[in-house]
Amino acid sequence: MSKRLRQAIRHERELREAQSEAFEHERELRMVYDTHERELRKQVEDATAANLARQAIEYERRLGQLNGEQARIATVLNNSVTRELFDIEMGHAIAGNRALETQVERMATQLNTLRGIAIFIGLPGVVAFVLALILVINNTTIITS
Repeated sequence: MSKRLRQAIRHERELREAQSEAFEHERELRMVYDTHERELRKQVEDATAANLARQAIEYERRLGQLNGEQARIATVLNNSVTRELFDIEMGHAIAGNRALETQVERMATQLNTLRGIAIFIGLPGVVAFVLALILVINNTTIITS
């Protein structure tokens, strides 16, 4: 075998060994990558499970707080009046107040009228009454014929 043939064979062997080492190295890298990927997936699954557990605990806590809310809300609704009903009742109350105010004004006007009449008629009436008493006491009459 010639020297050149031997070098070609040796070179071919070196290339095959290098290729074999490259495949082996790639296999090792893939194993490391797969291992890391599995670890990361496991961490994500664990974190997700922990978060779901915390979320379930929080839901239970909030539901526990809401357990008495329905009864409390029913009590508040029984003890309160809706805005519409309040407005209706206030409208009736305002109308009633206006009617009373009108009635009071009418009565005050009548009272003032009666006072005016009493004052206008009262003073001459009192004078006439006193004059009539004086005449009765003196046995005289006002009637002249």
